[in-house]
Amino acid sequence: MNLLIISHAEGGGIERFIQARIAAFYAAQTQAWLLRPVGFGEAALLSRPGVDDQRFDSLPPLLDALRGRITAVEVHHLRSLPPSMKDLPHLLAVPYNLWMHDWSLLCPRGTFVTAQGRYCGEPAPDACVPCTAGYAMMPVAAPGGIAAHRAAAARL
Repeated sequence: MNLLIISHAEGGGIERFIQARIAAFYAAQTQAWLLRPVGFGEAALLSRPGVDDQRFDSLPPLLDALRGRITAVEVHHLRSLPPSMKDLPHLLAVPYNLWMHDWSLLCPRGTFVTAQGRYCGEPAPDACVPCTAGYAMMPVAAPGGIAAHRAAAARL
């Protein structure tokens, strides 16, 4: 089995969790490939054992590199990937698991916390506009706005 793990490159607890998953997969004779963004929405880097890392600036060459090779996908984080690559689990047409490490699939900031530090109540998308207006990652995290972002998450 060749598993593709999709995540961010921001370190922290998610990174530790993913590295533990990769070690467990290798122990079970499963090859785990890792796809993560180079920067916020710029490109993606594919890491595979025994192969130099490959940078992909657009979706078509990435699909060409993965189709027929990947048999399953684990999605851990999509926030920083280029928007065109966020449908990758569907486009590969293989089984996938979605891990929700924070609330980023519903809230681009990933927190459900207002600027005043209080729980926002998970409001309708229109109510999120003031909270996300100054968020620098919005063009990458939710390029079509909150409603489109949540619709894409629902497809997953």
